[in-house]
Amino acid sequence: MIQITKQQMVDFIFSQPDEREVDMVQAHPEASCGCVMVHYGKEHNIPFSFCGTSAFSVKELITAVLIDCNYGTFWSSPSLTSKYTYKELKEHLRAKGLQPTGTVSA
Repeated sequence: MIQITKQQMVDFIFSQPDEREVDMVQAHPEASCGCVMVHYGKEHNIPFSFCGTSAFSVKELITAVLIDCNYGTFWSSPSLTSKYTYKELKEHLRAKGLQPTGTVSA
């Protein structure tokens, strides 16, 4: 099973183009837009047919997990139907004090 750390997800989010859209309710690899987990899974060739708040799975078999966080770390929304851009997610992470690897705090 693949283990993914919070820092790996943070680094992934900060590596994405600011204008790239994210749809937090699209948790399937064939989604038209996809959530952060879908984007991460596709880019890292993780086998999955569905992803949840802390894991990727194929049918009922877990293929990868977030080991030190859950999806709520990366976003918050008054509405589960909200779409975001990676720029907005980066701002949200910065507000939580999360930065990509190698960033020096002021």
